[in-house]
Amino acid sequence: MFRVEQKRTGFTAAASLLTVTYHLTVRKIRGRHSSPGAAIMATMFQMLVMLGFFYLMTGLFGVRRIGIHGDFVLYLLTGIFTFLAFNRGLGAVCGAEGPNSMMMAHAPMNTTVAIASSALSALYLQLVSIALLGFAYHVVAGPVEIQDPVGFLGMILFSWASGCSIGLVFLALQPWAPRLSNLLRTVFLRANMLFSGKMFIANAMPYGLYKMFAWNPLFHIVDQARGYVFINYEPRTTTLAVPFWITVAAVVIGLMGEFYARKHRSQGWWGH
Repeated sequence: MFRVEQKRTGFTAAASLLTVTYHLTVRKIRGRHSSPGAAIMATMFQMLVMLGFFYLMTGLFGVRRIGIHGDFVLYLLTGIFTFLAFNRGLGAVCGAEGPNSMMMAHAPMNTTVAIASSALSALYLQLVSIALLGFAYHVVAGPVEIQDPVGFLGMILFSWASGCSIGLVFLALQPWAPRLSNLLRTVFLRANMLFSGKMFIANAMPYGLYKMFAWNPLFHIVDQARGYVFINYEPRTTTLAVPFWITVAAVVIGLMGEFYARKHRSQGWWGH
């Protein structure tokens, strides 16, 4: 069928992209679950499992004895919330549709919409799960006091953005070397599990041990988040400059790589 092409203004094009991004984000929130509520419950269950595991591990290794003066469960939750926000952002962007996905054949769909919707869906699930779990803990265990809630929320968003930026680098590498990209992502996630500093206090770490963690942007974000949560803790050995510049560099490299891959896409990549 023939149809008359209508010239779209910048506002119309932006509104169309936002609409597509919204609907794709809702679709990704549901994921493999029957409803968004089921996806949120699954995310909360993962947080509870991690909380139980780290609570037992810290008890076995005696970390509680050198913990921050305050609610120990809240101390663990700050690390778990930022860690999961980072990993979920990274995984969501890595799993976004690439330039040769069948979805790209349907206008106005493009890789920018795919990446944005994947990242936003991960952020939505994390924020809602954190709010519900925090409220449940507040009701069950007693009043939860956070020194600077806005600052802590900022660290959650920062960890998500940092994870998304690194995921963008892996996504840009995927069309050219899919096996290498998957291998590097797996290695990074395994190293991030160990060197994120969820169970350690940066101020109390020996210098030799600190150097093993200092490369990780999440390590700095976790420690700074605890500074916003606890009134008697002041981060002295970490800085937000490290994750900031790593995030900026990863975004620039990832966007350049994704743009180049989109311009030089080949149907031969389907075989990968």
